[in-house]
Amino acid sequence: MGQLLQLETLRLIKYLPCSRDVSHPSGRSLPISLPSLRTLELDDSTAEVHHFFNATQISKEAKVGLALTDEDSVFGSLGALFSALKASWILSSQDMDVDTNGSQLPAQSDILDLRTVEEIQIGYSGIKCWFKHNKLPTKFDDDNPPADLVVSADNIITTSLLTAIADSSDLSSLRSLKISSYDDLEEDGLALFKNLTKLDTIAICDNYETLSIFLKEFQKQGSDTTSPSFPALRSVHLHNIDFDGPLVRKPDDAVRALVTAFENREASHPIEQLTISKCINFSEVHWKDLCASSFSEDVNMDWDEDEYIHDYYDDYDDHDFDTYGYGSD
Repeated sequence: MGQLLQLETLRLIKYLPCSRDVSHPSGRSLPISLPSLRTLELDDSTAEVHHFFNATQISKEAKVGLALTDEDSVFGSLGALFSALKASWILSSQDMDVDTNGSQLPAQSDILDLRTVEEIQIGYSGIKCWFKHNKLPTKFDDDNPPADLVVSADNIITTSLLTAIADSSDLSSLRSLKISSYDDLEEDGLALFKNLTKLDTIAICDNYETLSIFLKEFQKQGSDTTSPSFPALRSVHLHNIDFDGPLVRKPDDAVRALVTAFENREASHPIEQLTISKCINFSEVHWKDLCASSFSEDVNMDWDEDEYIHDYYDDYDDHDFDTYGYGSD
Protein backbone atom coordinates (compact mmCIF):
# COMPACT_ATOMS: atom_id res chain seq x y z
CA MET A 1 0.00 0.00 0.00
CA GLY A 2 2.87 2.34 0.75
CA GLN A 3 3.83 2.37 -2.93
CA LEU A 4 0.35 3.36 -4.14
CA LEU A 5 1.12 7.08 -4.21
CA GLN A 6 -1.48 7.67 -6.94
CA LEU A 7 -4.29 5.83 -5.15
CA GLU A 8 -7.41 8.04 -5.11
CA THR A 9 -10.13 5.71 -3.77
CA LEU A 10 -9.89 3.13 -0.99
CA ARG A 11 -12.78 1.10 0.43
CA LEU A 12 -12.18 -1.52 3.11
CA ILE A 13 -15.20 -3.34 4.52
CA LYS A 14 -14.37 -5.55 7.50
CA TYR A 15 -10.99 -6.10 5.86
CA LEU A 16 -8.70 -3.98 8.01
CA PRO A 17 -5.74 -5.92 9.38
CA CYS A 18 -6.15 -6.69 13.05
CA SER A 19 -4.19 -4.29 15.25
CA ARG A 20 -2.98 -7.29 17.27
CA ASP A 21 -1.74 -9.16 14.17
CA VAL A 22 2.01 -9.82 14.42
CA SER A 23 2.21 -9.70 10.61
CA HIS A 24 1.64 -5.93 10.69
CA PRO A 25 4.46 -3.84 9.22
CA SER A 26 7.03 -2.84 11.81
CA GLY A 27 6.89 0.64 13.31
CA ARG A 28 9.84 1.61 11.12
CA SER A 29 7.62 1.17 8.04
CA LEU A 30 4.92 3.45 9.36
CA PRO A 31 3.15 5.66 8.70
CA ILE A 32 2.22 4.74 5.14
CA SER A 33 1.62 7.85 3.04
CA LEU A 34 -1.37 8.11 0.67
CA PRO A 35 -1.05 11.69 -0.61
CA SER A 36 -3.42 11.30 -3.60
CA LEU A 37 -6.30 9.74 -1.68
CA ARG A 38 -9.60 11.56 -2.22
CA THR A 39 -12.17 8.97 -1.07
CA LEU A 40 -11.72 6.71 1.96
CA GLU A 41 -14.39 4.37 3.30
CA LEU A 42 -13.71 2.13 6.28
CA ASP A 43 -16.22 -0.34 7.73
CA ASP A 44 -14.87 -2.05 10.83
CA SER A 45 -14.54 -1.84 14.61
CA THR A 46 -13.45 1.36 16.33
CA ALA A 47 -10.15 -0.22 17.38
CA GLU A 48 -9.19 -1.28 13.86
CA VAL A 49 -10.20 2.05 12.30
CA HIS A 50 -8.17 3.82 14.99
CA HIS A 51 -5.16 1.65 14.16
CA PHE A 52 -5.54 2.42 10.45
CA PHE A 53 -5.17 6.14 11.08
CA ASN A 54 -2.21 5.55 13.39
CA ALA A 55 -0.53 3.66 10.55
CA THR A 56 -1.27 6.03 7.64
CA GLN A 57 -1.03 9.58 6.43
CA ILE A 58 -3.83 10.75 4.14
CA SER A 59 -4.62 13.96 2.32
CA LYS A 60 -6.85 16.35 4.22
CA GLU A 61 -8.73 16.72 0.92
CA ALA A 62 -9.95 13.12 1.19
CA LYS A 63 -13.63 12.60 1.96
CA VAL A 64 -13.75 10.08 4.79
CA GLY A 65 -16.62 7.72 5.60
CA LEU A 66 -16.44 5.61 8.75
CA ALA A 67 -18.94 2.87 9.63
CA LEU A 68 -18.21 1.61 13.13
CA THR A 69 -19.43 -1.95 13.68
CA ASP A 70 -18.81 -2.50 17.39
CA GLU A 71 -21.49 -4.58 19.09
CA ASP A 72 -20.88 -2.93 22.46
CA SER A 73 -20.57 0.71 23.40
CA VAL A 74 -17.12 2.12 22.68
CA PHE A 75 -17.78 5.72 23.68
CA GLY A 76 -14.50 5.96 25.55
CA SER A 77 -12.55 5.10 22.40
CA LEU A 78 -14.22 7.54 20.02
CA GLY A 79 -12.24 10.63 21.01
CA ALA A 80 -8.94 8.82 20.46
CA LEU A 81 -10.13 7.67 17.02
CA PHE A 82 -10.99 11.21 15.87
CA SER A 83 -7.70 12.52 17.26
CA ALA A 84 -5.86 9.84 15.29
CA LEU A 85 -7.73 10.86 12.13
CA LYS A 86 -6.66 14.49 12.53
CA ALA A 87 -3.07 13.44 13.25
CA SER A 88 -3.01 11.41 10.03
CA TRP A 89 -3.77 14.36 7.76
CA ILE A 90 -1.16 15.50 5.26
CA LEU A 91 -1.61 19.27 5.21
CA SER A 92 -0.92 21.47 2.21
CA SER A 93 0.73 24.88 2.53
CA GLN A 94 -2.64 26.66 2.69
CA ASP A 95 -3.58 24.48 5.65
CA MET A 96 -0.65 25.79 7.70
CA ASP A 97 -0.48 28.72 10.08
CA VAL A 98 2.68 30.65 10.89
CA ASP A 99 3.60 31.35 14.50
CA THR A 100 5.38 34.45 15.82
CA ASN A 101 8.76 32.87 15.11
CA GLY A 102 7.94 32.25 11.45
CA SER A 103 7.52 28.51 11.92
CA GLN A 104 4.68 26.67 10.22
CA LEU A 105 2.09 25.03 12.42
CA PRO A 106 -0.91 22.86 11.47
CA ALA A 107 -4.03 25.00 11.14
CA GLN A 108 -7.02 24.26 13.30
CA SER A 109 -9.39 21.79 11.65
CA ASP A 110 -12.52 23.78 12.31
CA ILE A 111 -15.89 22.17 11.62
CA LEU A 112 -18.02 24.78 9.84
CA ASP A 113 -21.16 22.73 9.22
CA LEU A 114 -22.47 19.69 11.07
CA ARG A 115 -25.53 17.52 10.59
CA THR A 116 -26.88 14.54 12.48
CA VAL A 117 -28.56 11.90 10.36
CA GLU A 118 -30.43 8.71 11.07
CA GLU A 119 -31.47 5.93 8.73
CA ILE A 120 -34.33 4.43 10.69
CA GLN A 121 -34.75 1.57 8.18
CA ILE A 122 -31.12 0.58 8.59
CA GLY A 123 -30.94 1.45 12.26
CA TYR A 124 -27.84 3.59 12.57
CA SER A 125 -27.05 7.08 13.77
CA GLY A 126 -24.56 9.24 12.00
CA ILE A 127 -22.78 12.58 11.86
CA LYS A 128 -21.79 14.57 8.77
CA CYS A 129 -19.13 17.28 9.02
CA TRP A 130 -17.78 19.87 6.63
CA PHE A 131 -14.46 21.62 7.19
CA LYS A 132 -15.30 24.08 4.43
CA HIS A 133 -18.48 26.10 4.53
CA ASN A 134 -21.42 24.15 3.06
CA LYS A 135 -24.54 26.22 3.56
CA LEU A 136 -27.69 24.33 4.50
CA PRO A 137 -29.98 23.81 1.49
CA THR A 138 -33.55 25.03 1.60
CA LYS A 139 -34.91 21.78 0.12
CA PHE A 140 -34.43 19.38 2.99
CA ASP A 141 -35.92 16.44 1.09
CA ASP A 142 -32.89 16.60 -1.22
CA ASP A 143 -30.18 16.96 1.39
CA ASN A 144 -27.40 14.47 0.71
CA PRO A 145 -24.33 16.43 -0.37
CA PRO A 146 -20.97 14.67 0.01
CA ALA A 147 -19.50 15.53 3.40
CA ASP A 148 -15.83 15.80 4.34
CA LEU A 149 -16.40 13.36 7.20
CA VAL A 150 -19.25 10.90 7.75
CA VAL A 151 -19.35 8.73 10.86
CA SER A 152 -22.07 6.14 11.43
CA ALA A 153 -22.47 3.56 14.17
CA ASP A 154 -24.89 0.77 15.02
CA ASN A 155 -24.86 1.00 18.80
CA ILE A 156 -23.81 4.55 19.61
CA ILE A 157 -26.43 7.21 20.28
CA THR A 158 -26.22 10.54 18.50
CA THR A 159 -25.32 12.50 21.65
CA SER A 160 -22.31 10.25 22.27
CA LEU A 161 -21.04 10.72 18.72
CA LEU A 162 -21.46 14.49 18.98
CA THR A 163 -19.65 14.62 22.32
CA ALA A 164 -16.71 12.61 21.00
CA ILE A 165 -16.36 14.81 17.91
CA ALA A 166 -16.65 17.99 19.99
CA ASP A 167 -13.99 16.76 22.44
CA SER A 168 -11.47 16.12 19.65
CA SER A 169 -12.39 18.88 17.18
CA ASP A 170 -12.90 22.62 17.21
CA LEU A 171 -16.56 23.65 16.99
CA SER A 172 -15.95 27.33 17.69
CA SER A 173 -16.28 28.21 13.98
CA LEU A 174 -19.47 26.21 13.41
CA ARG A 175 -21.88 28.13 11.16
CA SER A 176 -24.81 25.78 10.71
CA LEU A 177 -26.25 22.77 12.50
CA LYS A 178 -28.90 20.34 11.33
CA ILE A 179 -30.39 17.89 13.81
CA SER A 180 -32.27 15.09 12.10
CA SER A 181 -32.84 12.15 14.39
CA TYR A 182 -35.77 10.01 15.46
CA ASP A 183 -34.03 9.52 18.80
CA ASP A 184 -34.24 12.54 21.07
CA LEU A 185 -31.11 14.63 21.16
CA GLU A 186 -30.38 14.97 24.86
CA GLU A 187 -29.80 18.27 26.64
CA ASP A 188 -26.09 17.40 26.89
CA GLY A 189 -25.98 17.22 23.11
CA LEU A 190 -27.54 20.64 22.59
CA ALA A 191 -25.35 22.11 25.33
CA LEU A 192 -22.35 21.53 23.03
CA PHE A 193 -23.68 24.26 20.74
CA LYS A 194 -25.55 26.76 22.94
CA ASN A 195 -22.58 29.08 23.54
CA LEU A 196 -21.05 29.07 20.05
CA THR A 197 -20.58 32.62 18.80
CA LYS A 198 -20.73 31.93 15.04
CA LEU A 199 -23.60 29.45 14.83
CA ASP A 200 -26.25 31.39 12.91
CA THR A 201 -28.42 28.64 11.40
CA ILE A 202 -30.15 25.65 13.01
CA ALA A 203 -32.47 23.16 11.34
CA ILE A 204 -34.45 20.66 13.42
CA CYS A 205 -36.11 17.79 11.61
CA ASP A 206 -38.25 14.73 12.32
CA ASN A 207 -38.51 14.93 16.12
CA TYR A 208 -40.71 17.25 18.18
CA GLU A 209 -39.07 16.24 21.47
CA THR A 210 -35.73 17.52 20.17
CA LEU A 211 -37.46 20.78 19.20
CA SER A 212 -38.98 21.00 22.69
CA ILE A 213 -35.57 20.56 24.33
CA PHE A 214 -34.09 23.14 21.96
CA LEU A 215 -36.78 25.70 22.83
CA LYS A 216 -36.02 25.28 26.55
CA GLU A 217 -32.27 25.71 25.98
CA PHE A 218 -32.98 28.60 23.61
CA GLN A 219 -34.56 30.61 26.44
CA LYS A 220 -31.70 30.09 28.92
CA GLN A 221 -28.84 32.42 29.64
CA GLY A 222 -25.60 31.84 27.80
CA SER A 223 -22.18 31.44 29.40
CA ASP A 224 -21.75 35.18 28.97
CA THR A 225 -24.17 36.91 31.36
CA THR A 226 -24.78 39.62 28.77
CA SER A 227 -26.01 37.27 26.03
CA PRO A 228 -28.57 34.45 25.69
CA SER A 229 -28.01 30.90 24.58
CA PHE A 230 -27.22 30.54 20.88
CA PRO A 231 -26.10 34.20 20.74
CA ALA A 232 -25.41 34.29 16.99
CA LEU A 233 -28.52 32.37 15.91
CA ARG A 234 -30.50 34.17 13.21
CA SER A 235 -32.23 31.42 11.18
CA VAL A 236 -34.36 28.52 12.43
CA HIS A 237 -35.75 25.86 10.10
CA LEU A 238 -38.34 23.27 11.18
CA HIS A 239 -38.90 20.34 8.84
CA ASN A 240 -41.05 17.19 9.01
CA ILE A 241 -41.90 17.67 12.68
CA ASP A 242 -45.13 16.20 14.05
CA PHE A 243 -46.78 18.80 16.27
CA ASP A 244 -49.16 16.13 17.62
CA GLY A 245 -46.81 13.21 18.17
CA PRO A 246 -46.85 10.78 21.12
CA LEU A 247 -44.93 13.17 23.41
CA VAL A 248 -47.01 16.26 22.56
CA ARG A 249 -50.09 17.17 24.61
CA LYS A 250 -51.76 18.78 21.64
CA PRO A 251 -50.70 20.86 18.60
CA ASP A 252 -51.95 24.15 20.06
CA ASP A 253 -49.63 23.74 23.06
CA ALA A 254 -46.69 22.91 20.82
CA VAL A 255 -47.20 26.02 18.71
CA ARG A 256 -47.70 28.15 21.83
CA ALA A 257 -44.34 26.92 23.18
CA LEU A 258 -42.72 28.00 19.92
CA VAL A 259 -44.33 31.45 20.10
CA THR A 260 -43.33 31.90 23.75
CA ALA A 261 -39.70 31.02 23.07
CA PHE A 262 -39.42 33.49 20.20
CA GLU A 263 -41.27 36.27 22.05
CA ASN A 264 -38.90 35.92 25.00
CA ARG A 265 -35.81 36.33 22.82
CA GLU A 266 -33.76 39.36 23.72
CA ALA A 267 -34.09 42.19 21.20
CA SER A 268 -30.31 42.50 21.06
CA HIS A 269 -30.05 38.97 19.63
CA PRO A 270 -33.03 38.70 17.26
CA ILE A 271 -34.12 35.76 15.15
CA GLU A 272 -34.44 36.99 11.61
CA GLN A 273 -35.79 33.95 9.75
CA LEU A 274 -38.19 31.08 10.54
CA THR A 275 -39.20 28.46 7.96
CA ILE A 276 -41.64 25.59 8.45
CA SER A 277 -41.85 22.82 5.87
CA LYS A 278 -43.48 19.39 5.55
CA CYS A 279 -44.62 19.49 9.18
CA ILE A 280 -47.43 17.21 10.37
CA ASN A 281 -50.46 18.46 12.31
CA PHE A 282 -49.43 22.06 11.71
CA SER A 283 -52.43 23.87 10.28
CA GLU A 284 -53.33 27.22 8.77
CA VAL A 285 -54.77 28.20 12.16
CA HIS A 286 -51.37 27.61 13.75
CA TRP A 287 -49.69 29.65 11.04
CA LYS A 288 -52.07 32.54 11.72
CA ASP A 289 -51.20 32.30 15.42
CA LEU A 290 -47.54 32.68 14.53
CA CYS A 291 -48.26 35.62 12.25
CA ALA A 292 -50.27 37.31 15.02
CA SER A 293 -47.48 36.99 17.57
CA SER A 294 -45.46 39.98 18.69
CA PHE A 295 -42.22 38.77 17.10
CA SER A 296 -43.67 38.24 13.62
CA GLU A 297 -43.06 41.83 12.49
CA ASP A 298 -39.32 41.42 12.88
CA VAL A 299 -38.95 37.87 11.56
CA ASN A 300 -39.04 36.76 7.94
CA MET A 301 -41.36 33.76 8.21
CA ASP A 302 -42.21 31.19 5.57
CA TRP A 303 -44.54 28.18 5.58
CA ASP A 304 -44.86 25.85 2.60
CA GLU A 305 -48.65 25.54 3.24
CA ASP A 306 -48.29 21.77 3.19
CA GLU A 307 -51.12 21.00 5.61
CA TYR A 308 -51.21 17.36 6.67
CA ILE A 309 -53.47 16.63 9.65
CA HIS A 310 -53.24 13.10 11.00
CA ASP A 311 -55.70 11.89 13.65
CA TYR A 312 -53.98 9.08 15.53
CA TYR A 313 -57.27 7.86 16.98
CA ASP A 314 -58.22 6.80 13.46
CA ASP A 315 -55.42 4.24 13.65
CA TYR A 316 -57.43 2.31 16.24
CA ASP A 317 -60.66 1.38 14.51
CA ASP A 318 -63.29 -0.97 15.87
CA HIS A 319 -61.61 -3.92 14.21
CA ASP A 320 -58.45 -3.32 16.20
CA PHE A 321 -60.35 -3.17 19.46
CA ASP A 322 -62.35 -6.32 18.66
CA THR A 323 -59.15 -8.16 17.79
CA TYR A 324 -57.96 -7.81 21.37
CA GLY A 325 -61.39 -8.35 22.90
CA TYR A 326 -62.14 -4.68 23.58
CA GLY A 327 -65.41 -2.99 22.76
CA SER A 328 -67.24 -6.28 22.27
CA ASP A 329 -70.39 -7.32 24.10
